[in-house]
Amino acid sequence: MDLNKIRTATQQLAAQYEIVLVEGAGGLMVPLTEDLLTIDYIQQQAYPVILVTSGRLGSINHTLLSFAALKQYGIRLHSLVFNHIHDSSDKCVAQDSLNYLQCRLKADFSEAEWMELDKNRRGIKIGKNMEHLFGKWLPDLPASVSDGIDLPMSRLLKARSLTVALRALPHTFSVELLKLGELETECGGRLVREVLLKLDGIPVVAARSECRIGSAFLAKHFGLRHASFR
Repeated sequence: MDLNKIRTATQQLAAQYEIVLVEGAGGLMVPLTEDLLTIDYIQQQAYPVILVTSGRLGSINHTLLSFAALKQYGIRLHSLVFNHIHDSSDKCVAQDSLNYLQCRLKADFSEAEWMELDKNRRGIKIGKNMEHLFGKWLPDLPASVSDGIDLPMSRLLKARSLTVALRALPHTFSVELLKLGELETECGGRLVREVLLKLDGIPVVAARSECRIGSAFLAKHFGLRHASFR
């Protein structure tokens, strides 16, 4: 494995996007080389961690071992995502695991965020303190910037979703798909989508999304761009 390619790809994405997600596979202790574990690489790069767990038997053990490893290496846990996909196998175990891990997260990493991933993969339940990741959203604009702003523009500035905001304006909203397909790079295949958001047929926003093909789902729900390693 060429770690320089991973660093280069991450740096290239970081130059284009505010947030980049570097996705690992298998866990913190998976070896990347004979002498380097995934957690070693995370520590070297000073990355925070988004840890994914679930409600199946053994998940509490795996999660607590990961907590211990992060503490030992001095790595910040950004958030813990509880994936409900395994809930149907044993609902009692799943609910007990959820309750226990929520409490342990507060005790062990009080500043980390708790999230839940719906088992039908339709969305993520996000905690209330996500300003550090998505930016702070205010129910009302500060007085210093609200003077002279009309109601449609005010709604646009306060909206969590730009698409939703544009749809709410008193204009005809439309999307033109410019590109949708796979792109081969030195780091593997990537899924690319480019669109134009229009009001009354006039382009107002050009948007591009890009992620590793196998990570399209996470990219959609986290709103992040991916640099992946195996």
